[in-house]
Amino acid sequence: MFRRIFPALALLVAVLLDTAVVPATPLHWLFPFFAFTSTVAMGLVLGRTRGALFGIVAGFLIDVTVSTPVGLMIVLYGLGGLASGLASHALRRTILFTVISAAACLVLFEGSMLIYSLIAGTDFAASQLAHAGWRVLLNTALVQLEYLLFNAALRPRAARYDRR
Repeated sequence: MFRRIFPALALLVAVLLDTAVVPATPLHWLFPFFAFTSTVAMGLVLGRTRGALFGIVAGFLIDVTVSTPVGLMIVLYGLGGLASGLASHALRRTILFTVISAAACLVLFEGSMLIYSLIAGTDFAASQLAHAGWRVLLNTALVQLEYLLFNAALRPRAARYDRR
């Protein structure tokens, strides 16, 4: 029962942090994207299908509560969960698989958001790249912590791709 409820509670807490707490802080660009890091960590722990599903639900909740184009966060979060699940499957035997896959997903997310801001017509500044780089480092560290927490809470009995 706990393994079914825990992901929903983690998602709810992450979305509330992203939409209610972080925007109220003066230096909101310093804070990580809690819902996206939770999506990447869930994809690493639970695999590509459940990671993509978790990402789609998280993206929908972010789209509903934040003024972004409808569907943008659904696509980005869903692809983040899918990509981290695929990377976890492919890189499981590498000791740094969580760092590599999380950093790759976060670089793609930040790049997509920078491209969106350019298409939307906002002015580009070099500080945006510095902020994106900082968030990638911070989010990668947060994914590591969330991965350890989610893995301990949702530890699968045996993965399909592990040796038996």
